[in-house]
Amino acid sequence: MGNYRTNLLCWYPFKESAEILEISATESCFSDDRKIRKADLSQFKDIKGSFDYIVLNDVFRLAPELFLEDPHVSLLKACQEMLKKNGHILLTIENRFGLKYFAGEPDLLYKKSFLGMNPDPDCDLVLFTKKELELLISAAGFKNVCFYYPYPNHLEPFEIFTDQSINKRQPSSVKNILLENTVKIFDDGYVNEALSKMNIAQYFADSFLVDISNGSTGYGMDYVKISTNRKEEFRIYTVVDYKAGKVYKRFVRRSSEKHLRNLEKNSRKTDRYARLPYKWENGTAVCDLLTCKSLKDLMTDEQSIEEILNTIKKTPFSGEYRSYKEDERFINVFGNEKTERKLHWKKDMNIDFIAENIFSSNGEWISIDPEWCFPFPIPEEFALWRFTDKDRQFFPDMKSVTDFIRTDEETEAVFRKWNDHFIYEYVGSKPMDYKGAFLKDYSKLCEDSLEADHARAIVQSKIWKASKPLRMLLDFIKKILKK
Repeated sequence: MGNYRTNLLCWYPFKESAEILEISATESCFSDDRKIRKADLSQFKDIKGSFDYIVLNDVFRLAPELFLEDPHVSLLKACQEMLKKNGHILLTIENRFGLKYFAGEPDLLYKKSFLGMNPDPDCDLVLFTKKELELLISAAGFKNVCFYYPYPNHLEPFEIFTDQSINKRQPSSVKNILLENTVKIFDDGYVNEALSKMNIAQYFADSFLVDISNGSTGYGMDYVKISTNRKEEFRIYTVVDYKAGKVYKRFVRRSSEKHLRNLEKNSRKTDRYARLPYKWENGTAVCDLLTCKSLKDLMTDEQSIEEILNTIKKTPFSGEYRSYKEDERFINVFGNEKTERKLHWKKDMNIDFIAENIFSSNGEWISIDPEWCFPFPIPEEFALWRFTDKDRQFFPDMKSVTDFIRTDEETEAVFRKWNDHFIYEYVGSKPMDYKGAFLKDYSKLCEDSLEADHARAIVQSKIWKASKPLRMLLDFIKKILKK
């Protein structure tokens, strides 16, 4: 996997020519193209100067190494003295009540499970809950604090939530998967959704990014999605601002500006359904935030699922009905696998035709996010197949898939190869192949544990030990009889 630590702050609106100090115990949060003064915690007391921002990157829990009395408050106060007026501290730390720790994942520093729930008096380098952090920050004299929730964690974040968004939308990026030597006893996605419905998911986020200041905090963003597990020319991030009712798409570096401009141009083209238009403003593609529901939100029961799928299926194809033709542009994006079946080939088609990208407004369906449109013909059936592949829970078997896309299994197999080439070769997406524990039935674990205890008691009993010669004789007889 790549270094995605820089996702943590690539979206943050630092002031122009800001003086930034990063105190880090791990990899830097910044790429090499930004001028940052960097140091580790051992050098902290020797640092002089005034800074607009101080980034405490995975070091807050280590404050007792530097300060003996009230160490965490002392560290914040020391930072405050080094800040310019209304400067900011950006603090990253794990949540000791993070959902993964309830599932038994070991603490990163001490390698102990349930350390946050069962504190060890010998471990004074601790994590904190959201409320505990708020109290420490207040005790240090800061007036304003804004919590961000990196997902799946602050080490490799692909989404950033706020208090305004964490209970409104479910994470779409990879979930935290426990280490191989742990036991996953509940479905974290299911539990996180339940916590969101109770408006308390923020207290169980695995990590915090905390913006601390005596000036203003929060910068017109409620949610960020960062797409940096791609080739350099396709790396962008999306910012959602609920209050302004806007969505902003920005490039991570200039090398991906062309891709973003193409997205803005694609939004003005026609497709099966109306497209949400984007405007280009100061290097940003901007569109209105739709408040209506997506097809994914509407597909909540069998009847609604059937109605929506039938509506899509009945929409006629408009592309040229023909066999596969050699096209270098197509091969570059989707590979050289060929299909024998005649399909409906169409230019400028949005292949990201998925349920969460189609919204229903006043009886009209609106397509958003036309990031992947191409000026050469692509089968409309392939776009439909991507719909099925993204939301396979709506399609119980292969027949339901082939009926929906109106092809056969051989063509479906070709579509999958095209899709893999597009994702991994053309876009260059890195698979999130975490190796982790599988979900296990806790009651079965208890049964296994009881059986093991029972077996251990038998083996250690006097009768078992006394009968050892007889058992050895029986084993010998069995071997003789087998011969």
